[in-house]
Amino acid sequence: MESMAGSFALINRYLFLKFRLGNNMYRKNIFSAFLFLLLLNINLSITTVAEAQAVKEADEAKASIEKLLVRYRRAAAEANAEEFFGCLDPDGIFFGTDETERFTLSTLKSTFGPYFEKGIGWKREVLERQVYVGPNNQMGWFEEKSKREGMPMRTTGVVRNTDNGWKIIQYNTSFSIPNEIIPQLTELVLKTK
Repeated sequence: MESMAGSFALINRYLFLKFRLGNNMYRKNIFSAFLFLLLLNINLSITTVAEAQAVKEADEAKASIEKLLVRYRRAAAEANAEEFFGCLDPDGIFFGTDETERFTLSTLKSTFGPYFEKGIGWKREVLERQVYVGPNNQMGWFEEKSKREGMPMRTTGVVRNTDNGWKIIQYNTSFSIPNEIIPQLTELVLKTK
């Protein structure tokens, strides 16, 4: 906006000097110049309003995704199966920390549903979360740093806006392992194979 104001100031200064110096051609076209500037200003204002609306819609989408993730975390902690599975897209793929943990929604339900029925859930302390949205606010993605029983974790995921609101369509959880202990961890993992 400041560069636009600067441009208008330069144009106005130019027009003022031309008028003061008595350019007859300029005097005849002053109305045309004024009309041009007016239309330019209107066009820039419309663009600014559209940009502001796009930012507002993106912020609203991010807030909706944030609410979805909070509901999802709360449902997991409370072993609320209906709410937990309701946050997930029917076409979604969900990855756990074990290399064998690749779930569709139906396999996730059959694996974790019995735990929820017994009131067994899991709680994570979310330390940091970033939420992003794509063009037209139809897709989004997120990243989280969290702790579960003191263990640092990282989660990334993709969400999409559906007729039933935002749903998690891809979810990937991993432990955050310091690079210094990778050799010992690798040795330990290889022993289990």
